[in-house]
Formats: sequence, C-alpha cells, structure tokens
Amino acid sequence: MSGDAGVLEPRAGTAARAEAVRRPRRYLVYIAGIGTRLFLPMVQELVRRLDAHAERVAFVIGDRPSYRWALRQPRDPRIELIYQHERLDPFRHPARLDLKKLAGWEERYGVPNLRRYILVHRMIDRLSEERKLAYVQTYLEYFDELARRERPDVLITAAPDSMLFLMAQQVMKQHGALLLLLGPGRFRGRFFIVDNELEQIPGLEEAYAALKSRALTPEEQAGARALRDTYRARRIRPRYYGIGPRLRTLPSPRRFLQLVNERVIEEDRYFERGVGAWVKQSLVTRWRTPWQRRDLRRCATAALRDEPFFYYPLHYEPESAIDVFSTEYRDQLRVIELAAASLPAGHALYVKENPNMAIGTRPMGYYRRLAGMPGVRLLPTHTDSYDIIARCRGVMTLAGTTGFEALCCGKPVLMFGHAFYEVFREGIRRPSGRDGVAAALQQMSASPRVDDDLLERFLAAVLARTQLAELEQSGPEVEQAENIRALADCVINELAFRLGRNGAR
Repeated sequence: MSGDAGVLEPRAGTAARAEAVRRPRRYLVYIAGIGTRLFLPMVQELVRRLDAHAERVAFVIGDRPSYRWALRQPRDPRIELIYQHERLDPFRHPARLDLKKLAGWEERYGVPNLRRYILVHRMIDRLSEERKLAYVQTYLEYFDELARRERPDVLITAAPDSMLFLMAQQVMKQHGALLLLLGPGRFRGRFFIVDNELEQIPGLEEAYAALKSRALTPEEQAGARALRDTYRARRIRPRYYGIGPRLRTLPSPRRFLQLVNERVIEEDRYFERGVGAWVKQSLVTRWRTPWQRRDLRRCATAALRDEPFFYYPLHYEPESAIDVFSTEYRDQLRVIELAAASLPAGHALYVKENPNMAIGTRPMGYYRRLAGMPGVRLLPTHTDSYDIIARCRGVMTLAGTTGFEALCCGKPVLMFGHAFYEVFREGIRRPSGRDGVAAALQQMSASPRVDDDLLERFLAAVLARTQLAELEQSGPEVEQAENIRALADCVINELAFRLGRNGAR
C-alpha cells in the first residue's frame, strides 16, 4: 500500500494491525470455483499470520473439480472445506416455492428486490417465472442456513460478478459480517478490496477529498503521473481472455466430450446451467458464427474521420459491468440508440466490438441494427482503442475499463452504470433520462478535456486505496509465493483499516 499514511493508512505498523484484529474471529471464504487455486494458499497464509486471532475459516467452493483439488492440498485444521452443491441442485431439485418466505427475505436481503438477483443471473433467463423464483429461493435458503451455522465475522470473496456472489454478500452482510470483496482491479499489478456490489472502494472518496485540499507529496505526484503517462503512452493493454469455448462453442467432437465430462461427470458448476440448455445454446452459436462474422465484416467498415465524435466500446456479455453494476442499462442496443438520438448536431457515435466477445454469441442481426442507426459508425474490431480515445470528444460506457483509460488520457466520460472511478466527478457525467444524456454530451463536447491537476490527485487516491498485488496465479513459483504473501498482507491491512474505521466489532 502506498499513499499518505496520515490520511489514508490509519493501520500503519504491526502493533496497530494486531490491535485492530486482536480478538478471535470466524471467517467465511466463498469461491464459485475459478480462483480456488489462488484463494486457498492466500487463506492458508492469512490464518498463519493471524494465528490465534483466526478461530475458524469455512472455505466454500462452488464446483466439484476445484473442491477435489483443494482436498488434496495441505491446510491448517481450522480451515474446513465445504462443497456448496453437495446437497444443492436448483435445476433438478429447486426449493418448493414459498412466496410468503420470499417476501420476508425480499425485505431483508433485497437489493432493492429479489428481481435484481434474477436479472443478474442470465443462465436462468429462459426459465418460467415460478422456476426463477424457486431458483432464487433455493440459494437464499442455502446462504441463510450457512450464515446461521457459521456465524462469520468476516466474508472474504471475489467481487460480485454473478448472482451467487451478490446473494452471498447481501445475506452475510445482514447477518453482521464485514465484507472484504476482492476484485481484480482495472490495471495490472493492483487489485481492489471493495465492500459492496457497485465496486465502491472504501475510503477512496474521502482520500480524494483530502488530497484536493492539500499539495501532493513528491512521491504521490510521481506515482500518479507515472500511472497517467503509462496510459497516455499506450503501455497498458486490457487482457484479452475470452471464455467462449467453455460456455458456448463446440469446436470439435473431442472438445465436446471433454466439456460434457466436466459438466456431467466432474460436475463443474461454474456456469450454472443444465447440460441440455448448454448444448442447445452451443449448437445455436456454432450455426450463427459464420453469419455474424459476415455481418461484422460488412458492417464494421467505418474509419476514423476528421469529425467530432464520441466513442462507445461494446461490453463483453455476460459481464459484471452490465449485470451487476448497470442492471437498468443491460440492453446495450437501447443505450446506443438513446445516445445516438441525443448527439449534438454534427457529431457521430463510433462503436467497436469487444475483442473478447466470441463471434456468434450476439443475437442475429445485432451488427446490422447497430450500423443502421443514424449517426452510428461501427469500427473494425482491430481498431486501436487508444487512437479512438485520443481523437474523440468523450467516451460513453456502462462501467467499463475504457472509462478509466479515457480519464487517464484526459477525456471526459459519460457513465451509465457504476465503477470505482465515478468518484472523480470532475471527469464523469451521469445521465438522467434522454434530456440528461443530451445535456451531458453537450457539456462534454464543449469541454473535451479534464483538469490534469485534479486527475493527478484522483490517481494518487486510487493508488493509495488499491492493493499492490495480483489476483491471478501466473509466473514462476517463487513469484507466486511472493504474491500470495502480498495478498494476505493486503487483506490483513484492509481488515484492520475497516475495523478501525467502523469501530472494532
């Protein structure tokens, strides 16, 4: 952790940290599956560091292959592994629907209502309304029973990017648990620890306000400028990961049998969906792929012109930026239609497909509909985003990383959803209906640059309230071990910071 210790790190020093976590606590770690190989060693190191202050750790894993791997690993006896789906199968055996019970849970656990859980979980879109509610009830019963049995003081999990993470977070919070939600961050070498589903970093707004009221130290200024200049020099690129083969495509009979083995024999539950629905969707995607590739090749022919324009990069779907951070704007076509209808006179809207989005996964006619909107120009996928940002009047996004990149490059952002960088209000515009979008675009066109001094202060606050480690397991074994130790130290520091900020409980 870096930053001004007086303002941002009231937890400095081993003695202060030990004092903040002085009493034994019960921890609950929840992992859907992916991430187990990183989280289990981190929790093992965490327990070793906390020693007598860690009374018990319930480590809940959502898919069987990761659970089997974890069983083979040496671990502290205080860490109990729990397979979430040992007696839980909401597709085959959903709970018996009890609307009265759901109404009570909606009042207690809704965010703001149970419909939010259904919207976030696209895997159940095709189920009937009764089945959807029964599905939600099944998991609410599970998490409620888990909270009552384990009585966790602290929940450690990944930042909510699916219905189950969101549900676990809300239930444990209502049962009094402190939330430490680990997110991969928006730039390499750091990660976030947030405390709600909207990626709001605790202490970031206060840190930014404090740094606006005083001069930056040389170290703070150097760090902020280095981060800003790294983006402006185009040295930071997003990770092009792509998970299409696991969810949607059947590239060969051999791969098909491997995936069936993962889902049926090994019970890989990371993508919670019935095998029949998954196979059907995969076949449909395979059929659509050549047609969509043709549409994209024919429609995405625009080139950057010497004209005023705004930039909207399409989001990968399904993704937490849409389903968790921007539920009310989850239909990107409608968002683009709204933006195109609100453009100032003489302006255009440039749109580019996400490089991670597998061709064939969007609905048929998606790209033709985009290219047919007045004022919208569809760019080829290989167009460099930094070239677009450098020449645009501003960027529109739901909650994407491109918004942060644009701010670092000095461009204003129209944000429809939520992300950590919305704290930088001097560079962010938020819409309020069609008229609000039009007014925001007018302001962005009139003032297409953000204040560099304020940007430096915001970036200094971000560096101070993000964690210096990677939420990925890669590289040589020595580097992995160092990263595990850094992750555990960051979690202990953040735990002490939260307890000191809220009053030790």
